[in-house]
Amino acid sequence: MTNFQYEKPPITEVILQFTFHGDVDEKKIAKAVKSLSRIYDHHKSGFEETLEIDVVTEKVSKRIREGRTINKFQSYDLSEQLVIKGGAFTLIQLAPYCGWNEFFGRFKRDWGKWSEAVGFQHIERIGLRYVNRIDIPIEDDIVENEKYISVYPNTPDSLGPLIRHAVNISFPVKDLECVVNLNTAVVESPIVEHLAIMLDLDIIKKFEIPTSYEKLFEFTENARIKKNEIFELCITDKARDLFK
Repeated sequence: MTNFQYEKPPITEVILQFTFHGDVDEKKIAKAVKSLSRIYDHHKSGFEETLEIDVVTEKVSKRIREGRTINKFQSYDLSEQLVIKGGAFTLIQLAPYCGWNEFFGRFKRDWGKWSEAVGFQHIERIGLRYVNRIDIPIEDDIVENEKYISVYPNTPDSLGPLIRHAVNISFPVKDLECVVNLNTAVVESPIVEHLAIMLDLDIIKKFEIPTSYEKLFEFTENARIKKNEIFELCITDKARDLFK
């Protein structure tokens, strides 16, 4: 499949997450945090929080779950982020997305600091997620999905044109032994007289997790290639024209 390179990729967020089998020792995390805080402009930590809502009174009470700290690192413009909590390592890139080489290079840098501090940890889940927003001009309040994407609801003609939609599908990828969650939806656009089609691709691996960092890096690279292939299958040339 052709490897397209876009001047204006529609990517709004990239998330690469590793979930570990059990929580990592807090002392080891503290050592990693000290190292990682030297390479990010901002660092803040706090306890994981959950909200409890009384369905009768609608009163919200905050509950702090003790012993589980969240550490969040951010670049000066907040586009580069890293979140570490007891059982997960999550790397985030917000728009503008500067390309895979830069993002993956940051991952290997941060992962190197992390693994040096905490040692080998058994990984039970890998997730690579790309959220795209395709901004399209409004034509008589009608969203002509088929002009821009190939995944949308198939409805009877008698119902008329769609104004909004949301689709969620999951399917296996045998060569990577993983599952893809694909979501599309019509959402608001920040551009005047436009709507947006959200195309969300999440590649998840829970079994046969690589046991060495070399194989871990190799899987992540292959997952990104597979994501590109699926993305191209989900869009049309009219959508590609928007990214040039």
